[in-house]
Amino acid sequence: MVAAPGELITGCYYVNEDSIGIKKTVLENGILNTYYLNPQAIITVNDFETVALDHELGLAIQIHLNKAGTKAFADASKKSLNKRLGFVIAGQLVMAPVVSGEISGGEIQISGNFEEREMEDLIGRIENDMYEN
Repeated sequence: MVAAPGELITGCYYVNEDSIGIKKTVLENGILNTYYLNPQAIITVNDFETVALDHELGLAIQIHLNKAGTKAFADASKKSLNKRLGFVIAGQLVMAPVVSGEISGGEIQISGNFEEREMEDLIGRIENDMYEN
């Protein structure tokens, strides 16, 4: 999958601390925040093995990564302690959490102030991107 110039494909990106990169906004706790994402993805939808809605610990999108994605994400999370990573789905920044520890298990959870219908829509967008490749 290839993004148009200035756009990002579904995946995870480093958030730049300066105003360099692709500008994206996301609503977080009722506040619209702006971030600048490095256009080189850490992982993309090509690294996703499965995606599903998870109700176990609250409403979340559960993504299982392949071997290459697991290693790339573990390396990125280790390198990004106390910094933000941006998660983009179908060109939309959906969250930019601060990394508090290395994430090496090959699983990512995306959660936030989403209703179940919104989460199902996001999963549909991810699956669309997965099957386009």
